[in-house]
Formats: sequence, structure tokens, C-alpha cells
Amino acid sequence: MPRRGPSVSIDWIVEDRCADLLKGHPHIREIILFKRSEISGLWRKGHPIRALRELSSEVGALRRSPYAAVLDFQGLLKSGIATGLARGATKLGSPSTYGRMKEGAGLFSRQVPLTDIGLHLVERHLLVAEELLGVPLPPESTGLVFGEEEIRSAREKVGTGPFLLIHPFASWPTRSWSVDSWKEVAEEIAGRGFRILVAGAGGASQEEFARKILEGLPERGQKAHRALLGTLTLRELA
Repeated sequence: MPRRGPSVSIDWIVEDRCADLLKGHPHIREIILFKRSEISGLWRKGHPIRALRELSSEVGALRRSPYAAVLDFQGLLKSGIATGLARGATKLGSPSTYGRMKEGAGLFSRQVPLTDIGLHLVERHLLVAEELLGVPLPPESTGLVFGEEEIRSAREKVGTGPFLLIHPFASWPTRSWSVDSWKEVAEEIAGRGFRILVAGAGGASQEEFARKILEGLPERGQKAHRALLGTLTLRELA
């Protein structure tokens, strides 16, 4: 968007667990944190006043500046509410496979029509920006911004040579693939000369899952398959 309109200034509201990915990006003026885990934790521990105070602070940050446009790329209730709270003359929502945005998010913005059900999620996001700017945007990325130390650290952890890094874990069981399916993929790729690396947050259940995926794969000398659970940061994964 800034390449199509150099005067464009972007603020981005994002959950705290994903915010590191956006740090240092030259086209983002301000990152507004939604501290979902912190607020939920305070509420569960019996501190509703503190939770509401933190939420109020975040709402204040969201409403501090008037925007020419507010874009909802997620299309869920929480992003819809954030869109509704933000001060913007134009509010656009991401197109959905289901015909309308989920969880009532469409109540807070005008949904951009989906031109092709086969479009990748990134291309659907581009449709929203195209609707705003009135010009087509190429499906290219300026990329995330990384420092030399971050790059060096990531390379040291994964090692050299061809590899496939998989993250087989999801927040919901219904979104998870079976260990047998992951193992089938790992065996196929390992047979082509690639090392298999399994990434994740860590913990006993993930360690057991990773062990089953890697078990029995053909070794490649010192460049062995291995689990990197709890080792790579989100930015290093990227």
C-alpha cells in the first residue's frame, strides 16, 4: 500500500503473541497491542477490575487517532469489534468463502466481494487494499524486517543443508493433522535428501508427537532430523 500511495501511514492492531513479527517494519507507524492472554489471565484469576482497566487502555489507544480507513483482515468477532471501535470514515472487511464474515464481524464493516473462491488468503487481503486504493496490487511482499543477529541465530539453530521445517501443532484439535499423516510427509521428504525439523512451543505432549514423527526416518550423519521445540522464536521461525 505505501508503494502505491507514499503518504499512507499504517497503524496495526495485533495480538501480543504475534506482535514481534511486525516490529521494525518501515511501513508501520504504530503497533497497537491487544493483550488477549494477559486480559484473559487477569479475568480467570479473579481480577476483573484490572482486566477491564487494561482493556479500557487498549480501547483508548485504538480510538486515539481518526483514520481515513479501517481494514479488517481477520473477519472474526474480535477483529470486527476492534474495527467498530476504531474511528474511521471507511471500514472494509475481508471477503469470506462462506459468503459473509464470521461471528457477526460484517456488522462493523462493508465486506469486499470475493471474486474467486480459490484465492489464497493473502490474495483475499489484497482485494481489501485494492478496494480502498482503487488500483490492482501485485501479489508481492516487501517482506518482514530482520536484523543480522536474528538471521545468524536462526541459521545456527537449524543448521546447514536442505531441510523441511514443520510446525504440526494447532490451538484446536479439530485443526490438527494426525501424527501418521505428518509422518507420511516426513518420510517422503526425508527420502528426497532433506532433514526434517519439528518446531513448536514445547511440553510433554508436543515432545511425544515430534518423537513419533521423527522415529525411524533415515539418518543423514551429523545433519540429523531433530525437534526444535521451544527453541525458535516466532521471528526466527519466519
